[in-house]
Amino acid sequence: MVPLLVTPKSVAPIEQQDPFETRKVWDDVSQALLRKNFSTAGKNKQALEQRQRDKAEARKKSGKVYTPRFFQPEAEGEAWDGRPILTQEGLEAIEKEFKADYPKPEVKDVSSTAL
Repeated sequence: MVPLLVTPKSVAPIEQQDPFETRKVWDDVSQALLRKNFSTAGKNKQALEQRQRDKAEARKKSGKVYTPRFFQPEAEGEAWDGRPILTQEGLEAIEKEFKADYPKPEVKDVSSTAL
């Protein structure tokens, strides 16, 4: 049998990520899952999702419209082909990531890992 090698993503360490990057936001959930502590992972997930709902509700009450940082919202009344349209900040973020030289995690053999 040929071993399966996973090529890990090369991303900024958690401490260097922006506050709302997915890996940083979900880190408590991910760490609990890696420890196989599913109860804690579930509680962390629920707390995270509730905080997100609370923020959305606060925005709604204040009349503040959510504006994505990296993507332009689809134009109202226009046909949209489903492809995201990057904002200038989104383009700059992608360019920064392509130029970055983050530490490369080790490649693990997962051929014996049960599904």
